[in-house]
Amino acid sequence: TFIRVVGDIAPTLPAAFTPPDVGQEVARAESLDRLCAELDVQIGLTVQKPESGSIAGTRLRGVAEAAGFRLAPGGRFELANEETGAVVYTLQNLRPDPFTAESLRLTATNGVVFLLDVARTADPVRTFDQMKMAAKRMAKTLGGELVDDNHRPLDDAAFALIREQVDGAAEALRAVHIEPGSARALALFSA
Repeated sequence: TFIRVVGDIAPTLPAAFTPPDVGQEVARAESLDRLCAELDVQIGLTVQKPESGSIAGTRLRGVAEAAGFRLAPGGRFELANEETGAVVYTLQNLRPDPFTAESLRLTATNGVVFLLDVARTADPVRTFDQMKMAAKRMAKTLGGELVDDNHRPLDDAAFALIREQVDGAAEALRAVHIEPGSARALALFSA
């Protein structure tokens, strides 16, 4: 449709119009979509209360805000870079319910997930190290334990493996000329 519209307008302008081959452009777009799907890596670190414990929403909000997070309209807390305003990593409910000012005031949760989007973050390895420290502090402050996506406790060896995954994902992006956190990466990988 776009090519047809431009083709209709082109004769009225003092410019040449050479339409691209639609089939080639579709194939190129599909290839880029597959590449992005392969390289779309998010790393989560979960702070959860043991067994049937819970974290009061008001306590969670206080601890999160003291750590520099701000509640965002999307139902999660965001930690932003002070200089650029770019989101560094997020903190979301372990449950599928989004956080709101009202829900945090009235309810509790059994845990939160720190989430790092490798493609959207400049210097993902350093950012992972920062997120790991923040998650450890929050786990200690809230009396929770730090676990992976399968609810297995994380130790130094597990953190080293995750760090290697982050580095590998960042290098895979760079190998196809997508610098993590760049304008190109932000355009290709939605938040």
